[in-house]
Amino acid sequence: MSGVTPSKIIDKEPANKKNLFKHYVSDGTVVKIESYDSGGFLDEAEIVNKIYDRFISLRKNKNDEVLSFKVVDLDCGTVVRGCRVDGDFEYWVYRYGWKDNVIDTIVSFASNSVAGTVIQTEFIV
Repeated sequence: MSGVTPSKIIDKEPANKKNLFKHYVSDGTVVKIESYDSGGFLDEAEIVNKIYDRFISLRKNKNDEVLSFKVVDLDCGTVVRGCRVDGDFEYWVYRYGWKDNVIDTIVSFASNSVAGTVIQTEFIV
């Protein structure tokens, strides 16, 4: 996120949780994210699991309704595929092609676009 400076890590629970994101980390990996609303109340929670080279997450709202399900596949630590299905069954799947440690192509499969759309990347230095 360009222009957003992360907050410092704190040792105790903040008194004011208005519009706050709280990340739980275990062994250097995020395992849960809580999102608080403008009143400081828990609004959403996302649980993240890592199974081999795959991250899986499930995000629910305060009423325990599923908001989204996400899967990210890695190959030797590099993202090769990312998928997301929302609670209303909208979906997005992206397959990433790499060349010289830079994304070269992105193939998109989404409920709101033509399947197999290929996006060619170009970086201007």
